[in-house]
Amino acid sequence: MSFEVTEVVKQQVRRFFTEPQVGAVIAELERADLPLINNNGERVHLALLIMSRGNIETFRQQLDSAKIDWRDTLVTAGLAHEDWPDALRRAGVSGFKEPSHK
Repeated sequence: MSFEVTEVVKQQVRRFFTEPQVGAVIAELERADLPLINNNGERVHLALLIMSRGNIETFRQQLDSAKIDWRDTLVTAGLAHEDWPDALRRAGVSGFKEPSHK
């Protein structure tokens, strides 16, 4: 299932990648067939960007892994536990969709 690339994710793509790479990264996220639970798409996309650290090959490798099991992506990025909003803030990410069950 593909998942909408949010404005927050697009901002982070611009933060991590060079201008010539931005369009390709966004397109790859838009096309990615990820088995996502509805409320985790943005978090998985942000995890991929954080883990890639702006390296396009690492991004693609991590994206391929997420297509197999996105939960491993969240674990590897440190975004699998209830404190994931704090982990994103520590990584310099803001404006993301937080869970409403706090």
